[in-house]
Amino acid sequence: MATDDTSRRDLLLGGMLLAAAGGAVFARPRPSDGAVGPTPHAFDAAIPSRIGAYRRREADEIVLPDRDSDSLTVYQQYVARTYAAPGLAPVSLLIAYGAAQDYTLQLHRPENCYPPAGFALSPSRRLTLPGTPAIDAVTLAARRIDRNDRLLYWTRVDDTFPDSLWGQRWVTVRALLSRRIPDGVLVRLSTDDDPAALAALVRFNALLLASVAPVARALLLGGLPGGISAAAPTA
Repeated sequence: MATDDTSRRDLLLGGMLLAAAGGAVFARPRPSDGAVGPTPHAFDAAIPSRIGAYRRREADEIVLPDRDSDSLTVYQQYVARTYAAPGLAPVSLLIAYGAAQDYTLQLHRPENCYPPAGFALSPSRRLTLPGTPAIDAVTLAARRIDRNDRLLYWTRVDDTFPDSLWGQRWVTVRALLSRRIPDGVLVRLSTDDDPAALAALVRFNALLLASVAPVARALLLGGLPGGISAAAPTA
């Protein structure tokens, strides 16, 4: 019975996505319509090199979306860095921004990009990160013969934080039916997997949001119609 309910839900949402996709032809984003995205320099400068006790260091191997034509279209800008602090495990940070999310262009969640890099994923678990606004996030483990990573990630699409692919699509449908194409951002943190790893990532996420300049915080959490258009000060 649950399977039948899920199938009906998927069919209904699929039909709405197709209808919304047709309507999106008349709502293609222009610079005056809202998000146009940051410039490469501004996007990089908006994320500080110091986050709490952590300092930016030479980046470790960070799993990135495939650099195919679809990924290049979805993500106009991204930042990939590693941060280290005395006595603490390094944390890798990926922030990817896309100015337009629609039926064909949507954020690539880690479940899509880690398996092609040779990782086996554990079942995911949802959690709500404390703060204002509260952020719905996902955690899971990614294991490969040479690495065991703990991941924590969240997405913002329009003004919400969907914690599943279907939630992400539903937000997109709502916006498209309102004749808007929303922007989106993916924030992904990772570190060596151990019993303290998730708590460390939750703390780092809070430090990140407290450390970025207001213009970058608005881009990460929503409420910045035009994206970042000038370099923001670094901490």
